[in-house]
Amino acid sequence: ETHDYYAMWITAEGQNINIDGLTINSDGRGIKIDEQYVDAPAVVNMMVKNSTFKTAKKAAILVKTVAGANITLEDVNIADVAADKDFAVWVDEDAAAHADKVVVNGGLCKVEGANVAAADTDTELREALKDGKDVILTDDINTTDADSNGYGATGININGGVFDGNGHTIEVEGATSTWDSAIAITGGTIKNVTVAKGFRGIFFKNGTEKIVLENVIINGPTYTISCDQGGNQGFEAYNSKFYGWTSYAGTIGTGYFEGCTFGHDNSYYNGLNTYTNVVIKDSKFVFKSGKSNFIDLEGTGKTMIINNCIATLDGATADVATFVGGSKKAQNTVIIDGKITAENAEQLAAYLVNENVSTILLKDGVDFGTIVMKSNKTVVGAPNAKVDAVNVNNTENVTLKDIVFDYIHHTLFHSFIDCGRVNLYSCCGDIILELSFS
Repeated sequence: ETHDYYAMWITAEGQNINIDGLTINSDGRGIKIDEQYVDAPAVVNMMVKNSTFKTAKKAAILVKTVAGANITLEDVNIADVAADKDFAVWVDEDAAAHADKVVVNGGLCKVEGANVAAADTDTELREALKDGKDVILTDDINTTDADSNGYGATGININGGVFDGNGHTIEVEGATSTWDSAIAITGGTIKNVTVAKGFRGIFFKNGTEKIVLENVIINGPTYTISCDQGGNQGFEAYNSKFYGWTSYAGTIGTGYFEGCTFGHDNSYYNGLNTYTNVVIKDSKFVFKSGKSNFIDLEGTGKTMIINNCIATLDGATADVATFVGGSKKAQNTVIIDGKITAENAEQLAAYLVNENVSTILLKDGVDFGTIVMKSNKTVVGAPNAKVDAVNVNNTENVTLKDIVFDYIHHTLFHSFIDCGRVNLYSCCGDIILELSFS
């Protein structure tokens, strides 16, 4: 017979609790941290060490509070916890919305009832994925190229859900041919893992669910991420490191990188090559002399937005823009920190209504005619870039810098009408102006 009582009940009132040498032997449950009867729940900090749990129901520790908990486990034995011998901590299903506030060190945690399995062997990993479960690794995995990614061999196929490497490393033996990969994924999340062996690190396959990478390191494969197919599902990468050639086809859909590092490896190719719209934010490009260093946008009619990124060459700070290229760069749009160069009047008109553009640089030697402002922008001229007039068009705040007006008097007294604020810096025809007016 089993029971529903807990051996220890802790109210969520912000306590710091240290438990050492505890043995729970119960036909009921273990420890519960709960906000019941608490007016203002607060985070509980709890250390449990040198302890043993033998219980009939639930996990060794169950947490139910909107405030969350910080739990550290050290030498805790849960081999005799009937309900779960892998996950020492459960978040009560009624508190699932606050599961991210429960932080466990030294053990595993999951939401009660979640379809997730722990794996420390190749066999356990494959069985869990076959059963459609989320996976969390408890050890490094060395496996073989036993599956297919549709183009070549792969070590692991992921079809949705969450794959949590939990800080461990994956190596795939035998995946050395051009289309072989360590991991192939149709959709879902891969996080907290290092991919160390396989010709391609993570191969994006055709699917409908977005692909998300979080805290992923790919160091060893020639291609870091790649695809030659896709369902336009899109992908996002956060706080990840890609060492080698990062290249993927436009069929994957829009890409997004934030807080990522693109670094060099032992191969010649080094950088990012994308065939689709992409945003790169708060990221770093680590380049090295003698490598093919690039940030390339291929395809046609695509947009690359680079915001707050840095580049280094042999350890010295370098200009990100100097590495941006691609064989079809002229047929695409590249915006760096809100700035872009207009090659002609048609491009200028398009950039004036692009919400990602704040500053437009006029190409030298081009006649741009009359500029019709549509939103708050800064337009910067060049010595031989000509402008007939600027129609501010009721825009609240416009900045014009280094503009050469062909018809300065016509511009000043005819075009600057119905406007909020116009700032002119070193704009000239026959005279030089440095003024602001409303």
